[in-house]
Amino acid sequence: MSVDYQELAKEYLQVKSGRIQLQLGRAIMGLTEGGIYVLHVLHKMGGKAYPKDIVNEIGISSARVAKVLNGLESDGMIVRSRDPEDGRQTIITMTKKGIKKAEYNEQTSYKRLAQVLSMLGEKDAREYVRIEKKLSACVAENAAECLRRHEKEI
Repeated sequence: MSVDYQELAKEYLQVKSGRIQLQLGRAIMGLTEGGIYVLHVLHKMGGKAYPKDIVNEIGISSARVAKVLNGLESDGMIVRSRDPEDGRQTIITMTKKGIKKAEYNEQTSYKRLAQVLSMLGEKDAREYVRIEKKLSACVAENAAECLRRHEKEI
């Protein structure tokens, strides 16, 4: 049976994004890294969101999100507009340029990761993704509960 490393890479990145979210929440340094991740999150949300939804999804401060959004707006990746239903709120919408960039970044990530996974070989690549899923599940749930469950397995 032949393995589709591209599909395995997609699966891995979906798992990894949950774990990375916590790290990025603390570690977004510049507009480049932060902008790429915010574009990814916006794209995942259908290309349109309130800033507070982005803050909640990424888990970083509203000030940091605002700074990243300023950079994305300057680069023509997003536009800000008043919500027509609630003029007090601002809604962020990806431009065609932003959508194209997010899709390009996603495809490039899948291709690069597929290459790395293919170097592991089918068995190890599948095992690595399985282990990442298990780790992500542990991070997502209460850490103490995860440890208790692990101790029972041993």
